[in-house]
Amino acid sequence: MTTPIPTMDAIEAGQFRETLTAAVRQHEVRYTDAHSLSMRWEKDDTEADKDTARFQMMLQALHFPAAHELVIKENDSTPGWTARGKIRETLAAARRTSGRSIVIVHYAGHGELDSSRDLMLGKTSRFSADRFLISLALDKVYDLQNTTNVDVLFILDCCYGYAACRASEVTDRVVELV
Repeated sequence: MTTPIPTMDAIEAGQFRETLTAAVRQHEVRYTDAHSLSMRWEKDDTEADKDTARFQMMLQALHFPAAHELVIKENDSTPGWTARGKIRETLAAARRTSGRSIVIVHYAGHGELDSSRDLMLGKTSRFSADRFLISLALDKVYDLQNTTNVDVLFILDCCYGYAACRASEVTDRVVELV
């Protein structure tokens, strides 16, 4: 049985304008520091280790420091909390930077949709991409509350990664998913 491909709803003119404004504003930013984290599972059949190596090469080509690597253990009983903890450490380091920082979070591995159409990362042991990763970068969450000098880019190198995308908002911080 195949999973039906979700359709995207039409967006209003105001939403489209906000999305374009956010995209244009991103090109004006100069970063004084960059922090990166790459995550994958210990035993993975998607060749995520090779994707991680390619991500590291991309960072090097962009003259960014190498990413810290989190290899989630197969027997980790709380992989979402493990990932969330490493992201929080990375965000905390970016907050301490004077000037503007970018945080790049890369995930390589399995991705599936649950019955609510939310993106779950992993195959046998899974966790919610939104709950444990993406929500940390939002204005309402403690990690970056009252901070406008940290932008966050999530790169979800997995099946159904598009399901985690959300509409751009015009704020002082850029949070993007690709």
